[in-house]
Amino acid sequence: MKRRKAKLLSRISNTDKVALIFSICTVLQKSVPFLLMPVLTRALNTEEYGVYSIYTSWVTILTVLATLNLHLGGFNNGMARYPTQRRNYMVSIISLSIVTTGSASFCLLFLSYWLHINIVDLPIKYTILIFLQIACGQGFLCWSAKARYERDYKKLLLLTMISSACSIILPLAALLAGLSVFGIILSVQMPNMLIGLGCYVVGVLKNQFRIDISFWRKAIFFNVPLLPHYISGSVLGQIDRIMIQRFCSMRETALYSVAYNLSSAINLIISSLNAAMVPDIYEALKSNSCEVIRVQLKKYIGFFSISIVSVMLVMPEVISVIAPDDYADSIQAVPPIVLSCLFIFLYNVFANVEFYYEAKYFISAASVLAAVSNVILNAIFIPVLGYYAAAYTTAVCYMIYALAHMLNARKLCWKYGRQELLELKAVLITIVVLSLWTFFVIQIYRFWYVRYILLIVIVTFIFIRFKKGEWIYAHVKR
Repeated sequence: MKRRKAKLLSRISNTDKVALIFSICTVLQKSVPFLLMPVLTRALNTEEYGVYSIYTSWVTILTVLATLNLHLGGFNNGMARYPTQRRNYMVSIISLSIVTTGSASFCLLFLSYWLHINIVDLPIKYTILIFLQIACGQGFLCWSAKARYERDYKKLLLLTMISSACSIILPLAALLAGLSVFGIILSVQMPNMLIGLGCYVVGVLKNQFRIDISFWRKAIFFNVPLLPHYISGSVLGQIDRIMIQRFCSMRETALYSVAYNLSSAINLIISSLNAAMVPDIYEALKSNSCEVIRVQLKKYIGFFSISIVSVMLVMPEVISVIAPDDYADSIQAVPPIVLSCLFIFLYNVFANVEFYYEAKYFISAASVLAAVSNVILNAIFIPVLGYYAAAYTTAVCYMIYALAHMLNARKLCWKYGRQELLELKAVLITIVVLSLWTFFVIQIYRFWYVRYILLIVIVTFIFIRFKKGEWIYAHVKR
């Protein structure tokens, strides 16, 4: 048994091992809403769960406006360009994020309180909590990005375990205590806020209270042109629920949110693998040695395709487990939303190329195109077809999102004499096959025995391929 385990581990590359560890970290960090969903959908009525969903959507959108997403692509560039000043860079960027968040909160509260323009469409206490969550959370987001870049997975794994455990235990205690929706939201976010604040304080102390303003200027110049891209990404992921609330009701918002949140498990793996791959992609582009990454990405796209196919087959049973019968109608919206995960994965791959070459305006143009398309299609179809329409418009617009960024990345690779990270033909074939599969799965949802026969076939196929080592990264020389 030990020999077999050692043999298996020896066949897995260092990149895969790191990706696995960081996948665990990211899943722990971001899986709390998914793990709480079975409890919240039963403890709260659909109106209350709708409020919870709208709150999380506004957090995502306002984070972009408040922080300029300084912890994302530009931060990784800073890690690559200032290897001897990473702590100083991290502390400086967190400080800038807190300053911009404070300014944004003042502006929005001024509109809400003095001019009576309630953009968020929630009570003022929710707006205040949103900005507190954003400001405090920046410490952990930036520290996590630094830890991933430096492969410091032990501390990251420890902190994410503590944060995730507390973010589950405290809401359960809040529910037992009979607290309101606001109290439950506060209990979910409190651990992340405290850990984020702690990361910032420790970083400031270790950096001897130094804040380099020159990093502020460079970060702003890098991120401001990307603001349309970041806003568009948030709109693409969150505007569906807000528009369903406006055109339909809070109840239908809750139904759609359950369907949408089911795809979060796949998106967690996507974001974690992308975070682990960023340093390798950057180094490959820098040294013009992309073949290893091409093999790795080919394997990943196969893994995600099989995952999406399998997940779609079991969604009726998953819905029945995580939510009461009131949410059963949402099952028809799940397959196209799950299909969107493929496009999100593709976008992440191509965006890394764009970020490395700092093609800021191309990035923003592609993202704005997809976001505007989503808003227009939602405005046309949601009033007519209800919240189901949002699932299909999401899939279509994420496909536009991925393809537009793919074209940008191809141009950049040609311009700088680099190999493409993914072949166009393989990408298009994958999109067509999985789109056809999505429509097929919807037709067979009533026939559980057909779905499970197909699932057994798929699992057997994966097992045989894995045993043969065909999905293991052993044949690539390092």
